[in-house]
Amino acid sequence: MMIADEIYDHVLVQACSGYIRGSGYIRELGASPKSKPSSGVATRRCAQVEAATRRAEEAEAQSVKLAEELTTVKYELAEMNSNFNQQLLDIQAQLRGR
Repeated sequence: MMIADEIYDHVLVQACSGYIRGSGYIRELGASPKSKPSSGVATRRCAQVEAATRRAEEAEAQSVKLAEELTTVKYELAEMNSNFNQQLLDIQAQLRGR
């Protein structure tokens, strides 16, 4: 069973990146000329695929950046919580000492 990425590669990427469909399999043309989309529709589809791929890559990069920022914020929050708890203990000790 194909997973989503394999289907994407099989159907969209290879069709737009110089691969042609052979007899039941996809084969790379190598040094020979690459097949050209046969119509404006295919050309637009390839452009849409390339644009979607760029957007997906940008979204992935943004996701990684946000995950790193979240990790930093969690660390800072834990540090602030620890400092708060220590200050609370200090204040309670001072109040008991009076």
